[in-house]
Amino acid sequence: MSVSDVLRAAVFLISVSLSAGVLAAGEPLAFPPELLRDIRDAPIPVRVCPEATAVQCASEFYKLADDQLNVVYSAARKQLKSHGQLHEEQNLVRAQRAWIQFRDAHCTYAGEKMAQGTGLNSFHAIACMEVETIRRTYYLQPHSR
Repeated sequence: MSVSDVLRAAVFLISVSLSAGVLAAGEPLAFPPELLRDIRDAPIPVRVCPEATAVQCASEFYKLADDQLNVVYSAARKQLKSHGQLHEEQNLVRAQRAWIQFRDAHCTYAGEKMAQGTGLNSFHAIACMEVETIRRTYYLQPHSR
């Protein structure tokens, strides 16, 4: 992987981490504090993968993030069920399914834009999926306690 590829990937990860916000800073405080948690604060690691194994490397990091999301998501569902909040639990399921569709479409698009003809579409798409999955995990964590 060339230096420019590493820099392009780092800029991509940083720009992705700064570009998405759940709520604007000026939102009224009528929302519960856990909903005011800004996903831009999620700890996004910078990954460097060798070009020869970039897709496999990114896939491994994404799988770790996805496994953690599944743990937190399952705990959030269990928490809602244990408090008899079945309607909210079903809303969470619907929201998660919609989020997965959004994430996949967004990251496919972002992967194509970031690759800019380099043939690294899959790498960039998977790296994007890892970042978005980490953000989603960060957002759901307060709901899983």
